[in-house]
Amino acid sequence: MGQSTLKLRIQIGSAEPRFVPKDKNLYIDPAMSDVLFVRHDQERLEHGYQAGPPEKMGLPRQRVGGFEQPNKSGIPQTQNLEGRDPFTGRDYEFTAWLKSWQERQLELMRWATDDRFEMGEPFAYYKIIAGKEYATTKDDPFARTKYKPFLTDENGKYVPFSYLGFFDDAFCDHVALSDKHAFDNGFRVEVLDRNMNSKQAELKSLVFGGNPVNTLGRDGQYTLFETFDMLQDAPPLDWILKNKSYLISWATCTDVIKPACRALGMDPVGFPHFVLARGGVSRVLTSRLIKKPLGKWVPYVGQ
Repeated sequence: MGQSTLKLRIQIGSAEPRFVPKDKNLYIDPAMSDVLFVRHDQERLEHGYQAGPPEKMGLPRQRVGGFEQPNKSGIPQTQNLEGRDPFTGRDYEFTAWLKSWQERQLELMRWATDDRFEMGEPFAYYKIIAGKEYATTKDDPFARTKYKPFLTDENGKYVPFSYLGFFDDAFCDHVALSDKHAFDNGFRVEVLDRNMNSKQAELKSLVFGGNPVNTLGRDGQYTLFETFDMLQDAPPLDWILKNKSYLISWATCTDVIKPACRALGMDPVGFPHFVLARGGVSRVLTSRLIKKPLGKWVPYVGQ
């Protein structure tokens, strides 16, 4: 299964209703007057932003001197959060990723794409050492998984075309959301059936630029804002979408879903994930926030 499966899915999907990306219809009630937005790199003062008028955008981080990331075009504009544990008062960066939040993340990706992809079946395990791919087994605690159906790029490289494939790609070692606390670092992720006897995988507390925060107060140079409490089990997705949709953060530079959407002839949708922190409250530098009109909003630069 691979390219042949792709052709079959396009034929089946051609009769389906037109797909409208969920990130094209985002809305915040203007009555939520305490909502601010996380600045994109281009909106940070230290990157050259000027409020104007006229407004002048600054530079993305990969064009700022001293930035060492080798990828010069697809950098997710992440904003680390300054989490403080409500029980110990200590700052933290990573927190165990409960099974219920893993399951809700998978459900969120299915909702974001109208459930038009298959769940996926594993067919190979591999790991990357010094930039090269090596075959391995499921028992290898540093393995990643390839799922079918799948796509291949112009170089014949595997590209995910299933929900488990998207999940694997979005929460692996080198991605900011898990950042070396992932399943291919030996940690447990129930949704992927990986390293089941090991320590729970952990997520980094962050959001992507352009997304909203519902502010709750100030703490010195920081602004406190609402999150989901990742120490508690995840509520139903229907409840989240009805009551707390502003706690879903969208990213366009995390391109794991976009190639699959294009292959099915769908307008591409960004990657959604939940804004999580311990105790349901986190902190961000106030200088990293900006006020924008509420109502209909988009999370991406230049839109």
